[in-house]
Amino acid sequence: MGLRAAEWEYAFDRGRATARTTCTWRDARGGDVTAGVVLRDAEDGGCEWAVAAERTRGWSVEAASPCVVVGLAEVFPYCTDPAGFALMPPLGCFDAPGEVGEGGLCGDGGATSWVVEALDHPGRQVAVLLLEGSGRSLKQWGKRSGLLAAMIWPGLTYTVIIPSADRAEALRLLPAHPVPARGARIVMPPGHGLDDVVIAQPSAPVLGKAFADLIGARTAQQPCGLAAEAVDLLDQRLGRPRQPPISTIPPQAPPAPATETDPGQTARLHRKVTDLTALLEQTRRQLSDARTRLRAANDRAAAAEHQAALLREQAAAAEQAATLQAHLDRVLTEHDKLLEEVERTAKERDDAVRERGILSARLAALTPAPDPGIAEAVPATFPALLQLVREWGTLELDGVDEQTAACLDHYPKAALWRRKSLDSLRTLSSYVLAVREASRHGTAVGPHLADVLAYVRSGAPGVLISANTVALDESDATGANSRFRAARTFRVRPQTDPSGWAFFASHVRIEAARPPTPRLHFLDDTARTGLLYIGYLGPHLPSSRTN
Repeated sequence: MGLRAAEWEYAFDRGRATARTTCTWRDARGGDVTAGVVLRDAEDGGCEWAVAAERTRGWSVEAASPCVVVGLAEVFPYCTDPAGFALMPPLGCFDAPGEVGEGGLCGDGGATSWVVEALDHPGRQVAVLLLEGSGRSLKQWGKRSGLLAAMIWPGLTYTVIIPSADRAEALRLLPAHPVPARGARIVMPPGHGLDDVVIAQPSAPVLGKAFADLIGARTAQQPCGLAAEAVDLLDQRLGRPRQPPISTIPPQAPPAPATETDPGQTARLHRKVTDLTALLEQTRRQLSDARTRLRAANDRAAAAEHQAALLREQAAAAEQAATLQAHLDRVLTEHDKLLEEVERTAKERDDAVRERGILSARLAALTPAPDPGIAEAVPATFPALLQLVREWGTLELDGVDEQTAACLDHYPKAALWRRKSLDSLRTLSSYVLAVREASRHGTAVGPHLADVLAYVRSGAPGVLISANTVALDESDATGANSRFRAARTFRVRPQTDPSGWAFFASHVRIEAARPPTPRLHFLDDTARTGLLYIGYLGPHLPSSRTN
C-alpha cells in the first residue's frame, strides 16, 4: 500500500500523555487516503484512540479499514468503544478469510449477557452483524471477498455468530433483533438514524449498501473529544481550515478525568508507539511476502490453465487428425480404384492406337501381312531395346545412358514399359521418315508434320501412341530452375548446337501415374538438320513435383 507516516508528536496535558501523527497511502482500489491518528494514555493502563481519514474516491466496502492500515487493529485488538465492542472481536468472528471461528453468541452465559447488553448501549459506535448458521452455510459467507470486507471492518463493524443449534435461545434473548435462519441482521448503531438491515442469504450488494449508509451517517456526525483532535490533525495535513471530516472513527471511550502529572506516562506511551511501529513494519513484511506468494500462485494457476488449454487443443487436433486420416484413407482407396480404371482404359486406348497404326501401315503398303518393322517383337531388356533402335538408323541415341534405362527392368511393369517405349520410339522413327520423304520429293511439309505432337494427332500410318502421352515442353517452374534444367540437358551434334549440348524439353510419358513414372526425352531438329535426338530414357527426372 505504500504507507507513509510523519514523525510522532508527543504532548503531556493534565497528567495524560498524547501522541499524534498523520499518514498517507494508496489502497488496492486506487484511492489515495490521508489519515490523522491520535493516541492517548488511559487511566486503566490502556490506550484511547481516534482515527479520521479521507479517501479521494470516497469510502466503500472494498476499501481497507484505516484502523487496519495504520496498525491499530493488530496492536490494540481489544480496544473497545463505549459499549464494549472491540476493534477485532474475539467472539464469533471470522478468524481468517474463508474460515469461521468457534465462538458464538450463546457460547457461555457471560458472553451472552455482555453481547445482549452491549447491543442496546446508547454509546455503541459500531454496527453489529448478527450471523446465524453453522458449517457449510457459514462458509458461504466467507467465500466472497465482498462479504468478508463488509464483515471485518475494524472501527465500523463487528460480527457475532449465532450457531444454528442456539437459534431458539438467540430469539429469546434478542426479541427486538430476530435473525433469519442461515441469514443475518445488521444492528445499526444508535444515533445514526438508520434502521436494521435483514439479509436472508449471503449478498455482497446488500452488505455494500448497508456499509455505504453507515459510512454516510458517520460522516454527517459532528466529531467530539479525541475524534475532534484527529479531524483537526487531518485538516492541518490537508492544508484547509476546520470543517466536518469526510470520515471519522470516534473514540472508544470518553476522556478520563484529569490526574496528577506522571512523567512515566509519556515513556509508556512512547514505548507503545514504538511497539506499534515495529509490529506495523512486521505486518508490512508479512503482507509483502503474502502478496509475493499470491502472485506466484496466480502465475502457477495461469500456467496450469495455459497447459490445460494446450492439452485441450492437442486433444481436439488429435481427434480432427483421426477424422482426416480416416477421410484420407477413403480418398486414397477411391484414388487407387480410379487409377486402376485409368490404367485399364489407357491400356485399351494404347492397344487400339497401336493396332490402328499397324493396320494403317499395312493398308499403306497394300501388303497382306504387317511390316516386320511395325509388329516386331519387344526386346527382353531396355539395353537390348536401345540397341534395336540404333539399328534402325533413324534416331540419334548418342546421349542416352543405358545403365539408367536398365534400372527400369527391375520393376514389375517393366515388360509393359518396354513395349510402350518401343511404340514411342517407332512412332518417332516414322515421324523422321515422313519428314525426310517430304524433303526428298521437294514437297511442302504439311500441318501433320509441323512437330511430333501434330504427327501423332494426325493418326498417320506408323503412329503407335496416343497424343496425350506427348509433351513438347516442360512447365515454367521446371524450365526456370537451373538444377532441373541441367538434368534435362544432353549431348547433341555441333550442327545442332556448337556447344555440343541442348535442353531436351520434349518428352513422352511412358507411365502417367505410378512411380517411377518413366519418361523418354527427345529433341526434334528435323526442320534444320533432319535429326531427332533421344537424350534420356529412365525414371522421371527431378522437378518441383517429384523433388
